[in-house]
Amino acid sequence: RHSYRYLEAMQSGAIPVILSDGWVWPFSEVLNYDTFTVRLPEQECTTGNIPDILRAISPARVRKMQIQLRRVWGLHFRDLEAQVGTMLGVLESQMHLEPLLEWDEQDLEV
Repeated sequence: RHSYRYLEAMQSGAIPVILSDGWVWPFSEVLNYDTFTVRLPEQECTTGNIPDILRAISPARVRKMQIQLRRVWGLHFRDLEAQVGTMLGVLESQMHLEPLLEWDEQDLEV
């Protein structure tokens, strides 16, 4: 699952608070989401503890998360070019392709 609201929150500079057990994290291969989001299990929706959990985050930690959020937004999400560039980087790192070998023309003769 993914939501455009997540991107809207990031764009506005708000630290995303995700209450989901099945969230698909875009670019999770290259991003450490714990540095700029708050992730909570869905069961927290029924406990009434969310305000206390969020208030327990220190102002210094919030500031660090905001700084990292701006950095991540600018590098990976700000526009289509940044998103495609990140996707290509993830694909390149996962493919582990061998370099192409140079062929002698006589190798191609049947």
